[in-house]
Amino acid sequence: MAFTVAKDTQLQCFQYKIIHRYLATNSWLKKVHLVESDKCNNCNAEHSTEHLLYCHDVVHFWNQFKVWRRNKTKHEVTINEKVVIYGLLDTSDNDLLHCLLIARYIIYKSFTQDVKPNVQYFKTEKERTPP
Repeated sequence: MAFTVAKDTQLQCFQYKIIHRYLATNSWLKKVHLVESDKCNNCNAEHSTEHLLYCHDVVHFWNQFKVWRRNKTKHEVTINEKVVIYGLLDTSDNDLLHCLLIARYIIYKSFTQDVKPNVQYFKTEKERTPP
């Protein structure tokens, strides 16, 4: 999916890491002895790829994303774990798939910078990375 909706190699590599469970979450970082705890910095659950992208602290971002998308396109988008983690949607809307990929990337970058993801950060990144 990433190779058909994004020309940006950074986004393509990011999606590859998600699919192959190679994303540097606290769980992965603990396995390679780079951090002491495999727990989420926000809620203390195990910090896996799935958790990173759908932690209760990130749900607010996904709600903001849905509102932004609805205002932009006048269409509702369903956000669930399958959509969030893998971008699995029954759609040929490459713009939506591209937006979801950028949103996942924003969540990860926010984690690495120890800030909460927000739609403004998403919009800035979307402008930087055209499809």
